Order: sequence, then structure tokens, then C-alpha cells
Amino acid sequence: MPPRRSPARSWAGWPTCTGSRGSVPWHRQRMELILTVPTLQAGATLRFPAWRRIITDFAAVRTGLPASAMPPRLVGHAALGAALSAHETWLADPDADLSVLLDAAVGRLARGFGALATNA
Repeated sequence: MPPRRSPARSWAGWPTCTGSRGSVPWHRQRMELILTVPTLQAGATLRFPAWRRIITDFAAVRTGLPASAMPPRLVGHAALGAALSAHETWLADPDADLSVLLDAAVGRLARGFGALATNA
């Protein structure tokens, strides 16, 4: 599986992982609160390092670089930004499909990070 597909599939599938589209409205409401209520934003921010670490570790394995190297860390930070951007876009457009937005965001990152291991 290409490196970008693994996280993209897990991100894109999460809102509907219960097998029911009924989870999408709940996820939309939850994300709107997390991204707009200052106290909830602060709580989410405390969880970002753990989330980034998962992606950083994934990038490290795929590139053969240590997780402490700048390129895998860059991927972790950029992936978090991509996920947040996709969610913000999804919240702004009630007709948008979060799975499509997440896949597009990860795809844009993948094009930029394509030669990461060789340019480290």
C-alpha cells in the first residue's frame, strides 16, 4: 500500500466506522464544538502531540529515518494541519464529504513529500 494510503484510509473511514451514516451528524457536531469552543480547543491541543507522534512514527518507518529526524516530524505536523483543514472545510460546507476532503488533503501532502526519504 502506498505510504499515503494507510493514514488516509483510517482517517477517511473513522466517521463512518460504525457502519452507520448516522455517526456523521454526531461527528460533525463534535468537531464543530472542538474547533470553535475555546475550552474544547485547549483540550484537543493537549492530544495533538500523541496524534502527531503516531503519524511521525509511521513516516519514520516508511522512510527508514529515525522518528527524531526532521522529515518524519514534518510529516506529523503537516498531517495534523491537513486533517484540521479538511475538517474545517467540511464544517463550512454541509454538502461536503469528509472522506473526500481527507483524501484530497493527504494527497496534496503526498505529492509534496514524495521524495522525502531520498532528500533527508
